[in-house]
Amino acid sequence: MDEKWGREVSFKRLREDHRAVYYVLAGTAWAAFAFFLLLFLLLLFSAVNPWMQARVIISDSMEPAIITGSMVIVVPQDGYHEGDIISFVDPDIGINVHRIVGEVSRDGETYFITKGDNARRADRTPVPLDKVEGKVVLIFPYLGYLAYLGFLVALIPIGLIVLRLVRKVRSRAAAGGGG
Repeated sequence: MDEKWGREVSFKRLREDHRAVYYVLAGTAWAAFAFFLLLFLLLLFSAVNPWMQARVIISDSMEPAIITGSMVIVVPQDGYHEGDIISFVDPDIGINVHRIVGEVSRDGETYFITKGDNARRADRTPVPLDKVEGKVVLIFPYLGYLAYLGFLVALIPIGLIVLRLVRKVRSRAAAGGGG
């Protein structure tokens, strides 16, 4: 077997023999890790703050305006108008993102008629103003998929820490058990 192909490839050897390549690869990996982790933390942070929400679109109901897998940023507004895309709590399905197509008042309370751009009819239940989370102000196509991938990326350091602790406990047990 050729010596070149028979050697074990390791990060240590790559770092020693090809420093520039190692640093480019390591820097790229860390940058990707940080990006995915940042997206995940944005979703996590938006769950607890009142002034901005990040939502991932999981259906095609708003296509072509918002494609499936997009991440949207939702910010509360003082007022909402026909044509605005809003995030709201739907009693049947939970959080929903649809466009306002009309407004009605009942007993002095304002309700919005909403509809997905890809739907034939308006939603069954009018949305009361107090159930509106906010207006969609930014749309990032496909970024929602990457945000969910960030969840998996966030598990990597946790897994490495657990693995390290398990190895440490085993090595201590082996050292103490032999004598």
